[in-house]
Amino acid sequence: MEVTPQTIKNYFIKSTLFGSRIGPRPRPQDYIDPPVITEMEQMAEQLKAAGRIRDVMNIQDFIKLPGEEVEDSLEDLIEHVAELYAGPDRDMETDEEVIEQPQIKLSKALVAL
Repeated sequence: MEVTPQTIKNYFIKSTLFGSRIGPRPRPQDYIDPPVITEMEQMAEQLKAAGRIRDVMNIQDFIKLPGEEVEDSLEDLIEHVAELYAGPDRDMETDEEVIEQPQIKLSKALVAL
């Protein structure tokens, strides 16, 4: 099976590594649909009226807990994605030179032992 350039392009677009180019623009990371918030607030009030909870906390505070924000840099994100897809066979980046070890025939190794 041959991999076409269009297939590679489609996978890069799906990865969103370089941003989305097809379809609607993504919503901001902290976006929550207002009707969902309203529904959650109504459900919390129903739980309070039923005696299941005492106080209804602010739903926005519940969704965005102070101190729980994730602040990853774009470089960290790209490195993390690269590590996920590269797998365990990925050579570690290093400044050290790679020294090629000579191949030893099995018969010579046995004689040396």
